Amino acid sequence: MAKKKGKQSNTPRRKSFKQDRRLKSAQSWLPTYQGKNIFRGYRKRYGVDWPTALRELEMLGVEVAPAYREQVLRTV
Repeated sequence: MAKKKGKQSNTPRRKSFKQDRRLKSAQSWLPTYQGKNIFRGYRKRYGVDWPTALRELEMLGVEVAPAYREQVLRTV
């Protein structure tokens, strides 16, 4: 008798990535991003919060204006 498959999630795989996998995936995603706000795009694509998006994009070499960083962290 064949083994039954469990329920599959409708959540995209990239939204359940751990940090190291997210950073590796984002390296190839960054050059193709066409939107205006890269931080918002990163948050929506990988399902992370604002502070995580800021920290990880800084790790990848994206420059963040200090005023923008303060504003985001203050509102969170």
